[in-house]
Amino acid sequence: EQWSDAGYQVYEMTMTDLWMIYSYGGGSILTPEQYTKAEPKHHSFPTFSHNLRGKTQQRLVVKINDNDDFPMPDKSDLVARARWIVAHSLWTTVSTTSVRLDGHPWGNIRSMADGPVPLESTGLPFFYLPTPDPTAVDVRANDQIILSFSEASLSERVLTTDNNHHRACSGLDAMDPLCARIHLYGTATKISKTDNRKAMQSLGKRHPLAPWLAKGGAHTGGDYYTITLSGMVLLD
Repeated sequence: EQWSDAGYQVYEMTMTDLWMIYSYGGGSILTPEQYTKAEPKHHSFPTFSHNLRGKTQQRLVVKINDNDDFPMPDKSDLVARARWIVAHSLWTTVSTTSVRLDGHPWGNIRSMADGPVPLESTGLPFFYLPTPDPTAVDVRANDQIILSFSEASLSERVLTTDNNHHRACSGLDAMDPLCARIHLYGTATKISKTDNRKAMQSLGKRHPLAPWLAKGGAHTGGDYYTITLSGMVLLD
């Protein structure tokens, strides 16, 4: 049925497949029956202790660049806003045409970095794909991809209320048209072994808790990628 005057449609997903990677050992395929029969359990969100820049910090969100204090550009400059969101993002959904699912669409969350710090961004993020990862398999068969980003994922856009509640996207729902979403589409471009120093430097700086990203990747082998951009879609 239709939702609001904007013509939104409400859908229900009929699940046919579920893939999950958790801990070490690779991904697992679960059936819809296993998923729906499981009883959800509540786990309190932990506070981690990290030793960054020589001092221990207790925090839920690790801010990599303490000097990164330039504000999000105004809505009148859509290009600058799009670049700002991509530059500040730490992860993206990489969408491909699935080999395992016989051509159905597939989305996989991957860590990414648009330069070592936002002020050195290019708008073309780096990401790493382990060789056995389903997305790597898909890209080897068809290198057309979409990288999706949401303003709701950014710690810089978290609103802290008077009663100390924290709300994503300055208090907006992630589906609100005023909470920006960006899709970059184009070709997954493998970075050669001799030219991947910038990718490793960028991922290492932005993801200090995943040090293997700065040291050549996973033990399974893999490759660093960027995107050769064909176009983009912005909803803001």
